[in-house]
Amino acid sequence: MSTCRQGHFIKDGKSSLERAYFWRCQECKKEKMLIIFFACILFVPPISFLIIFDISERYNMIIAFAWWFLLWILYYNRAQILYSKEVKLGLTILDDMDIEFKNPEFRFVKNLVKENISTSRKNRKYFSKRIKGGTSQQELLLTGIVNFTGDLIESGNNHIYRGVLDPTGDNLLKIHNIALAKLVELKITTKADAECIQQELLERIKDMG
Repeated sequence: MSTCRQGHFIKDGKSSLERAYFWRCQECKKEKMLIIFFACILFVPPISFLIIFDISERYNMIIAFAWWFLLWILYYNRAQILYSKEVKLGLTILDDMDIEFKNPEFRFVKNLVKENISTSRKNRKYFSKRIKGGTSQQELLLTGIVNFTGDLIESGNNHIYRGVLDPTGDNLLKIHNIALAKLVELKITTKADAECIQQELLERIKDMG
């Protein structure tokens, strides 16, 4: 896989010229179009009021600030507007997991899982589809916690030296093990599979750092 200048992956088969130009990358196109779209939303309505109704600059500023305040309200309440009931319930359950894990690093892990579910429209649709297909909220959330904590530990950034985790790494490992134990408790995975995952992670810890 090749990347554009912004680091987005480009599918193989593109010419070198297409890879070189910023605008040829589909992800860059999306980002630019979003910037243009939000700029229009922010500035076009107030300017239109000024031109169409020929009102004074002072009143136009009041209208502009009222418009921006309304946009902020809509953004702040975007979860209630944009998210499906499955996603809303999943995020609520995730917040309630603070009590179960009781770990200083869980808030960081929880935010990673939240962002993964809610930031992308594609991910929100996938999450809702899995729930409607019969997968439980707990399974998806706990699996996400296991995957994220495993990736963070394997990165080697939370080691004191090779094979030894620092306090943050230890907390991440505890979260990882608790999530696995809950998956076993809910009969989503078997005890043997959970132990296998734990053993593989411990082997990687020994090699990293």
